[in-house]
Amino acid sequence: TYSYKGNINEILKVIAKSRIVIASRFHASILGLLFNKTVIPIAYSNKTLNVLNDLNFKGKIIDINKIEEFNVCDLTEEDLNYKLNIDKCIINSHKHFKELDKILR
Repeated sequence: TYSYKGNINEILKVIAKSRIVIASRFHASILGLLFNKTVIPIAYSNKTLNVLNDLNFKGKIIDINKIEEFNVCDLTEEDLNYKLNIDKCIINSHKHFKELDKILR
């Protein structure tokens, strides 16, 4: 268990060493995916759900609004080992501002 207190270098090391990231914050989910970890997000907003949906994330998501329905014993081996390859998303992200860059330059 790690509670982020503002030290970005420390949290990056913690995530890099982790096997599974149970992320209660949006950016923890994203960083876990970037580090190619199994991520089990605790989604508290549509922002998290929308991004995971856009990425075609098929792993376990815990909905904070339905937390009473979550039982850790229901996690499967597949849930605990699911990893999403986001390499294509990273490559495509470099193209987001391609047209705007042409105008601004």
